[in-house]
Amino acid sequence: DGVAFILLGLGDVAYALGEYAAAREYSQRALAISEELGRKDWVAVNLRGLGNVAYALGEYAAAREYYQRALAINEELGRKGEVAVNLFGLGNVAHALGEYAAAREYYQRALAIFEASGQEHFAQTVREKLKNLEDGRPADDD
Repeated sequence: DGVAFILLGLGDVAYALGEYAAAREYSQRALAISEELGRKDWVAVNLRGLGNVAYALGEYAAAREYYQRALAINEELGRKGEVAVNLFGLGNVAHALGEYAAAREYYQRALAIFEASGQEHFAQTVREKLKNLEDGRPADDD
């Protein structure tokens, strides 16, 4: 399980550096190990990472699928913070695809969880996305 954790970290670093192909590879390898170990929490984190990569590459259908799979697992596990992050990702996908009503719903659900848990930094980020949505600006216009 240490290998999966290291691969997850490498995937995060590669993503932060904009090295999306490497991030995808690390995350896929970590996902496979996490699934083999039955670590649903890690599976969900790796699915989110793959969703982030797909979103960054404009692969919105794939991003949506990864975020939805992660969301289902996190809801099952009761991981509210991760549920909110997945909802935020789904909001970004919907926003980018021009599905504004769906984006608003995802963002509002994420915002409620972040506010209830006192995660003001994340709540503010969601408020900014909602403002972009209201102003007719793109999802990534920060």
